[in-house]
Amino acid sequence: VEHGIPTTRGTYTFEPSGTVDTLLAEGNEDLIMLFIVEGPAVEYLADDDSIARRETLATKIANYGNQGELTKMSVQDLTY
Repeated sequence: VEHGIPTTRGTYTFEPSGTVDTLLAEGNEDLIMLFIVEGPAVEYLADDDSIARRETLATKIANYGNQGELTKMSVQDLTY
C-alpha cells in the first residue's frame, strides 16, 4: 500500500531490510503468501511505530506447534 506496487498471482517481490509496508488483499480469492526472511526477525509495528510484535525463527516454530495443538492437526518437524 505504501509504495503503490500492486502484486498479482506469481509475483516475486524483494524488499530490503527496513522496508515497512501494509498488505492488502482485494477481491474474493484467498490470499496465500510465502515470506522468506533472511535476517534475525520480522517486526510488526503499531500505529505509533512502536514494535507491537517481533517474530523470530523460535517464535514461528512455537506458534506453529501451538496452532497444531489448537486445531488437533499433526505437527511436522520443520527443523533442518
